[in-house]
Amino acid sequence: MRTPVLRAALAASALAIGLSGCSHPLIPPDWPSWERIASAPAQGSVPGHEERYRIAYINALGETVRPVVANGAISWKYPEGSIILKAGYSGSAPPGKGETPGKLSLMIKRPGDPRARGGWVWVVRDTASGNESVIDAPYCVDCHSYANGPNPYGDKNPSGDFRDYVYLPYTARAGGG
Repeated sequence: MRTPVLRAALAASALAIGLSGCSHPLIPPDWPSWERIASAPAQGSVPGHEERYRIAYINALGETVRPVVANGAISWKYPEGSIILKAGYSGSAPPGKGETPGKLSLMIKRPGDPRARGGWVWVVRDTASGNESVIDAPYCVDCHSYANGPNPYGDKNPSGDFRDYVYLPYTARAGGG
């Protein structure tokens, strides 16, 4: 028989390592209503996002990000609680309206969370099974750290701006529902 102290310790451990049960998913259900970061899906697979088409979304808090210029250098720092989500589609044609993605990949800005890497908690959900996992291995943050300097993706960040681990920082001008 477990004691109340042991039960509390087990519950705290489960929270600390990110065991979010079905009743507490990290990916909010309203994500399809968020601002799309680009008007067209990204095409072609990239490491960690092997789906052929990806549509990126950002929550309202993330939309408030603005570049800061200091000593001639531009940097971006997303506010805590910002969420960037990529809906991945594996079909041979761009996804149609209402089509369900096969995978959701998400970055939640939570610098104080022990699961955070680079200030972000990295999450993946298989939409068929509903299984959601926090990625605590360094793979996501290692790859996204390249966004903070010149890189081979998106606009390639030729100026080497600090982009807070985001390859294409959100700007209202770039958004496009």
